[in-house]
Amino acid sequence: MMKIWHQYPFVRLVFPFIAGIATAISFGLPVKASLLPYIIILLLVYGVFVFLLAKRISYSLRWVNGFIIHLILFLSGYENTRLHTPALDPQNISHHSSQRTLLVIRLTEPVAERPNSFKIIAQTLSIKDSTSWKPVSGKMILYFEKDPSVKHLAYGDEVMVQTTINPVSPPANPGEFNYSRYLAFRGIYNQAYVQAANWKLMAREKGNPVIAFALKVRDHFLQILEKRNITGDEFAVASALLVGYTDHLDADQMKHYAGSGAIHILSVSGLHVGIIYIFLNVVLAFMNRKRRTRIIKVLLMILFIWLYALITGFSPSVLRASLMFSFIIAGELLTRKANTYNTITASAFLLLIIRPYFITDVGFQLSYFAVTGIVWLYRPISNLLIPENRILRLTWQTLAVSIAATVVTFPLTVFYFRQFPNLFLVTNLIAVPLSTLIIYTGIAVLVFSPISIISSFLGIILSELIRWLNLTVKTIEEQPFSVAEGLNINLFEMIILFVAVIIIAAFLISKTRGYLVPAMSLLVILLTSFTIRHAGHLQQKSIVIYSINKATAIDFLGGNEGFLLADSGLINFKGKYGYHIQNNRVLHGISSGDKIFPIEGSFKTNHVLKQGNFMQFFDKTLLLVDPELPIQPLGSKLKINYLLLTHDPGITIKRLVEAFEFDLLIIDASNSFWHTANWIKECRELGIRFHSTRADGAWEEQI
Repeated sequence: MMKIWHQYPFVRLVFPFIAGIATAISFGLPVKASLLPYIIILLLVYGVFVFLLAKRISYSLRWVNGFIIHLILFLSGYENTRLHTPALDPQNISHHSSQRTLLVIRLTEPVAERPNSFKIIAQTLSIKDSTSWKPVSGKMILYFEKDPSVKHLAYGDEVMVQTTINPVSPPANPGEFNYSRYLAFRGIYNQAYVQAANWKLMAREKGNPVIAFALKVRDHFLQILEKRNITGDEFAVASALLVGYTDHLDADQMKHYAGSGAIHILSVSGLHVGIIYIFLNVVLAFMNRKRRTRIIKVLLMILFIWLYALITGFSPSVLRASLMFSFIIAGELLTRKANTYNTITASAFLLLIIRPYFITDVGFQLSYFAVTGIVWLYRPISNLLIPENRILRLTWQTLAVSIAATVVTFPLTVFYFRQFPNLFLVTNLIAVPLSTLIIYTGIAVLVFSPISIISSFLGIILSELIRWLNLTVKTIEEQPFSVAEGLNINLFEMIILFVAVIIIAAFLISKTRGYLVPAMSLLVILLTSFTIRHAGHLQQKSIVIYSINKATAIDFLGGNEGFLLADSGLINFKGKYGYHIQNNRVLHGISSGDKIFPIEGSFKTNHVLKQGNFMQFFDKTLLLVDPELPIQPLGSKLKINYLLLTHDPGITIKRLVEAFEFDLLIIDASNSFWHTANWIKECRELGIRFHSTRADGAWEEQI
């Protein structure tokens, strides 16, 4: 085993380095001081151990050598993460939050149009304080008021804005996607809104010329697609599939592709670069005969792969995939003894040195695990069945690739997306060959763009191929049981499941019975964890009032049942429900979309009673105070546990106190900012306990 392990030096080295990065990120860099002095000391100790004491120390102590190397790599990973954490820079813009000021920014990405604004990601350059301009660093997100002139801004433009710098808000609801953490991992901590009259263009084209050229190439390609009459849904998918531009995709398209198991097709990454790699490898196969021509082949393949990266605008996912395949090409074609696992981990090692926070990127994780799964499992799976018919053989090989990638990545898929596409094999059997044809045809449209007749003809073929792809994906996603939704595993369970899958796969390949005991043990641990969590769900009794702008949503969670009361607009707007509410219900063991009622109605269950504006959940009572509720103080106050102010009722807190005796006043985000601010001020003056979901996030009470 040790002899085999020594064949994978980069695999051995990357694990302690990743552990250092993961420790730094998971614990929020508990040690802010530089670890470089300690790393240098350990290097000196290692040098003494290797060159002066190695021959004098017994064989049993050779583990010290490996321990020191692993410790150096662990500390190096931690230190590298510290150095790449923008918030630790004293000049970072995050240290100027909540200030209204003048700011000079440089666009680092093209302008993205949103329904009510233009979104711009920019590098901050300088800020004006009370006396002078000072240099600042770090990126931030700016939302510009809808103004046609903003559309003309481009990558590299420098703009002066007057705005208030705000930190990115944490999630307002339990289980909601943590957008602030997502941005922080990408070095963005602040956001701002810029009114149309409060910005001024200072300079143009000040960004990286290579990236600027790449974005122009991408935009030129998109213009060619438009000129070839590729429009609507076909244009949206073509933009995403060919060059990674996803702004034209709508929610329904994303749902169809995600539910059918084809979402990876819309993200230009390893699959797309792999298709280019296979095509080039076949076309240039005649150059394999001599070493000199093999070297030329390597250079040509790497050149064309990076030209494809250029067409996509050098998106981060394509850069990762291009670097990974560049390593694979150089490793496998220049020498027959290259180990693919070493090549893959070497590219990951280099990427993590350049940007350690890549480790938090779901695309990074899925790409490397998928490629590793294909390298490891494709051959054993494909060898299980070797049809004599060529078409059947190609079909089975396509399925084998999908199975190999899915086996390794499905624990991550369930952990991050809480669903699994049951028909992924059917989807990929059709979608992968179709997407391959689409990529080749799309590149041909670009290559032959100077010849209008040929390019237009190819454009018709491209549009028709994408139409069939969209139809296939939509049809599969709409089938019953196409998606297993509401899946919920925590980080511990994901790790246990992942290790168990690896061990079971190793057993199926090697037929070594020694793998069975640890695999079964891990599955028992996993089942035990599921059982304990399910038992906890059966005991739960809680009320959740969500924080959703201009909407009211109340969830009563009792046992394994949930009863959600929501505005009809929210019920019909699945996007808001999915973003703000669905995840929390899944975390509590409630089926997605189960037992949702319009807030205007009345109903009675074993745990919940709703009659008009009055609600009772077990022994707790809640009254909905909306504009329709008549409030007339009686001789004695009505006792209610919770009052919920919703949809701007024209009432004062003093009047509520005169009419009700209550434990807590809740103000949800359906109310206007003005009413909410006045009620909060009045509550503080009267000493009333209150909770504002707009200011403090969702309210949750365990009964």
